[in-house]
Amino acid sequence: MAPLSKCPVCTADLTDSNLVQMSPGSDVDLGPAPEDARALSEWRRNDPRPHCPQKHPLPTDALSRDSLVVSFAGATFGGKSTMVRQIGHELARAALARLGVSAHLSTMSVDKWNDSLGEVIAATSAARRDDPRLDYAFELTDRSGGSPRTTNLLIFDCAGEDRTRDEGDTLRSRTPFLPLSDVVVFVLPPSGLQDLPDELRGGGRPDLVATEGWFREVTEWVRHESSAEHRREMVVVVALSKADRYLAHATHQLPRPLLDRRHLERPDAPLAATMRAEQAQLFEFVERAGGRALLDLAASINGTVFLTAVSGLEKDDLTGVLAPGMGTNRALDPIVIALMRRGIGSFGTTGSTR
Repeated sequence: MAPLSKCPVCTADLTDSNLVQMSPGSDVDLGPAPEDARALSEWRRNDPRPHCPQKHPLPTDALSRDSLVVSFAGATFGGKSTMVRQIGHELARAALARLGVSAHLSTMSVDKWNDSLGEVIAATSAARRDDPRLDYAFELTDRSGGSPRTTNLLIFDCAGEDRTRDEGDTLRSRTPFLPLSDVVVFVLPPSGLQDLPDELRGGGRPDLVATEGWFREVTEWVRHESSAEHRREMVVVVALSKADRYLAHATHQLPRPLLDRRHLERPDAPLAATMRAEQAQLFEFVERAGGRALLDLAASINGTVFLTAVSGLEKDDLTGVLAPGMGTNRALDPIVIALMRRGIGSFGTTGSTR
């Protein structure tokens, strides 16, 4: 984990000399901070925000503060946008505070958050080549050790439903941030597991071909573009979405404790040990459901995959709204795993699943 050296939206190189400072809602470059005290005071009144040379917004202290770039990938109707939005709400309500990590919405995300405040899940907005889906930017401050240290958390949604078949309009043109990601989360719904019975796979959206295609395209893109050193440090997560369906099934039942709500504010046991102990059960379930080939694709990035199961994403493919009374459990797991691996907060460390 390190400060940003490239813009995660367009991959332009970032240096102290080429950052663009602009006021919110303006595209006028305010220039660097003046040395004269009076001019500096006037400059600051314009509320300058850092942007890359192509004028994409950047987090505070982007060139000096460590960043954690998290990308959610998966086929249409898999539940990833619901999961991303739930992560935003969980962080905003200080879900990690008792584990030593506070989260504050970055100035990059305040306007977007205000627009959607009170919604459980907003409809997926259309991605454009010049405007990929940066859903949230948070400033995470680790207060579990000595001096507090802050990390910029950037959460991207690959927005598979917005891709087209137009020539040149590919995953690579839409998601240049993927190879720069520190965490890649593959969202795997029941319909993407080939050995599940029809009653669990639901309407079959996304279908097996779409699911496998996303896993393959993402891993090939990351392996081709990311350095071997960067891939070694990547955290790769496969999140079983809409996992409520598995709880009561006779032949493909997921043990209920694997979907119980994590009490992050008062964990009953060391969280790292709890999550490590769950990996064997989750791997066995995915293998029985016909998902071993997908795990192998995900593992081809760096040989290590972490698994989690997430509930409460069931209505994403119908109305974009969660069913009444349905709780979203464990949506924060990919973030928690990444923080453990980076030594942020009082989580401890995790082990490999494979």
